[in-house]
Amino acid sequence: MPASRPPSPTLPRKGGGGAWCNRNHGHPRDLTPSPLAGEGRGDRVTEIPVGMLARLWPRRRAGRVAGPPIVPLAILVAVVLAAVFAEWVAPGDPFRQSLRFGFKPPVWLDGGRWANLLGTDRLGRDLLTRIIYGARVSLTAGVVTVVVATFVGVAVGLAAAYFRGRVDAVLMQLTDATLSIPIILLALILAVTVGPSFQNVVIAIAAILWARYARVIRGEALSLMERDFPVIQAVVLVAALIVTVANLAVDALYVLIDPRIRHAG
Repeated sequence: MPASRPPSPTLPRKGGGGAWCNRNHGHPRDLTPSPLAGEGRGDRVTEIPVGMLARLWPRRRAGRVAGPPIVPLAILVAVVLAAVFAEWVAPGDPFRQSLRFGFKPPVWLDGGRWANLLGTDRLGRDLLTRIIYGARVSLTAGVVTVVVATFVGVAVGLAAAYFRGRVDAVLMQLTDATLSIPIILLALILAVTVGPSFQNVVIAIAAILWARYARVIRGEALSLMERDFPVIQAVVLVAALIVTVANLAVDALYVLIDPRIRHAG
């Protein structure tokens, strides 16, 4: 009959009660709580302290406000700066052609050239240069479209919230109908009927995007109109009193200065 295995050495838990099982040949740093320690005696098994990183990371996520997205902001700033300073950042002329070097692969592939880091197109134009200069068109279209859509959406939303009734119903039905139109479909229709151009792209996107701003502005305006603002009401009351007193003072001065008004009174 084989000899029985001696029991694992145990260490007393700090504060009394329970036991610690040594599962790594008695090494004092690798002690884990026994699943049966303190069972039935109301003792709570103390967990082993985890690493510093594991302790600080959940606390940061739960207690602190998350910071700005560093990587997306860095990419966006890099694209904007490259588009603004394209003349100094771009490695060459975006319209320069060289049929001899057409369809060159990027520099990390076989046949690539350091003069064309991202390769060339069929006419031998540098792709990196054309991407940097093309970012100007994309950013300009995005900014102009958002500005136009914002102005139209804010005007429609404020008008719907202020007038309400039939005006609100008509404007919101127009907004819902606009939201149901796909932007790509409208852009294709304009490109086929009018022709592809920068203006048509801006019109196609702004004609759909304004409805989203109108919905949001209308809801915020209605919520603000339903609230009570004691400070604003007090300021309006004081302003009305000042205007009334000023009008009475002006009328009194006219009566005192012009004798015809005085005799007529």
